[in-house]
Amino acid sequence: MTDPNQSVLSKLPNNVIDEILIRLPFRDAVCTSILSKEWRKHWCRLPQLTLDSDFWKSKKDLTGDKRATSNFTMTIHNIITRHSGPLTKFTLCIQYWEIYPPIDNLLYFLSRNRIQHLVLKLPRQFKLPPSFFTCLHLRHLFLQNCLLLPPPDFKGFDRLIRLELHEVTISSKLLESLISNCLLLEQLVLRISDTLSDIIEINAPMLKSCDFTGDMTTICLKCVPRLTELSLRYYRKDWKEFDVANFLTSNFFESCPDHLEHLHLDYGLHVICPSSYPYFWLVLP
Repeated sequence: MTDPNQSVLSKLPNNVIDEILIRLPFRDAVCTSILSKEWRKHWCRLPQLTLDSDFWKSKKDLTGDKRATSNFTMTIHNIITRHSGPLTKFTLCIQYWEIYPPIDNLLYFLSRNRIQHLVLKLPRQFKLPPSFFTCLHLRHLFLQNCLLLPPPDFKGFDRLIRLELHEVTISSKLLESLISNCLLLEQLVLRISDTLSDIIEINAPMLKSCDFTGDMTTICLKCVPRLTELSLRYYRKDWKEFDVANFLTSNFFESCPDHLEHLHLDYGLHVICPSSYPYFWLVLP
């Protein structure tokens, strides 16, 4: 006898089913394949996949060299071989890992699928494989604990509109080049506690929002004519006294566009805001 509830589910349009499955943890979405033959492959065409703490059963899934590699490799293999249709967003978040995750094949797969939104959150510094730099359709990119060493012929991600880098290892020259080659970039978030070797000139004609945490003295707003929101937080691992007076009297503010509306300088204590910036606060120790 046919279950009436199952019959109703089977009659739902594919786009409705996709919207339901996207809102489930990925592990639960895969489990719906046991509902019926019709549901067996629904998860295989989801345009967004998330492998985070909700996906891994426990910390044990990602600890222990052989077991972790086997579990991870099998999971990625199943996704690569079974997924069909467009894949626009992929999130990989690993909190525990004793070895470097084997993601080269995964990134090639994402590149072939013209991935547009990629989130990689890793527990420690991981050198991104060459396949990462072939994901040229990216529009949103979030990297955490990654080492970027692109091949010589890499020209950048010219379709990016949002770039967010947390604790990445990257040279000042490469970071400057990466930003300047993103001609469509509108949002930039940088969390870099390591001191950059050289000053970074930010050239981003479409940039509207910039949020930087690190050594403020290492950045220069060279060409940001559309910037309306700017947030700067001073932080260095090798703590060095920050000369606030020198920073405030430097030509830094001369490089700020006239239509800047929101300015936030984080260093400890509120001061009176200049009338030229309706939303301004400075934090000093």
